[in-house]
Amino acid sequence: RVKRHSEDPKKFKDEISSSLARLRSLYRHALLDHAVFLAGANKELVGSLWKTCYYKPIEEYRGKIRKYNAHVAAAKEKEQAGLSFHGYTVQQLQAHVSSLMSHLSTFLSDGMVYFQSLVAELEGVMVDLRTQSSTVDDTDAAVTTVAFQRRCVYQCLLYLGDLARYKQLHSASLGGRSYEEAERYYERAGMLQPSAGNSQNQ
Repeated sequence: RVKRHSEDPKKFKDEISSSLARLRSLYRHALLDHAVFLAGANKELVGSLWKTCYYKPIEEYRGKIRKYNAHVAAAKEKEQAGLSFHGYTVQQLQAHVSSLMSHLSTFLSDGMVYFQSLVAELEGVMVDLRTQSSTVDDTDAAVTTVAFQRRCVYQCLLYLGDLARYKQLHSASLGGRSYEEAERYYERAGMLQPSAGNSQNQ
């Protein structure tokens, strides 16, 4: 459904928002309320959440930005020759690129808020499980679930780093790019799971 309105930046943004809001809610519900089952079944859910709800839409936005930037360059050449580019002016195409970049920036910011909230909630579940572990009959299940939640937090921190990096990569600011925020998330992830190594590869 996402591609149906993809040529109109606002419709594309609205389509993404309505299509993904329920998915994000379902993922959150599963991770917070069914952690014991997911841990026992060794289900990897955070990566699926990232790929479905964020990575694919981000790449769709990025593809369209590249496409319309190419159109801008072509329109400038046509304009110099006294021709039009399929009836569009350079200014119209540049406005389209700006709109796409603005919507992408909002999407990335919303994604960071979502993952920050999810990290806080997952960490809360971990604390509760540790507190209850001494009274839970199946302590092995509790330990497995805490380890699963820690892995989920680790992945969320990596994706927060990726979102922060995307924001800087597509920033319209003329003041230069800074990846310090992304690096902080990667460092937090590395501290949480030093043996994983993924944060060192970002």
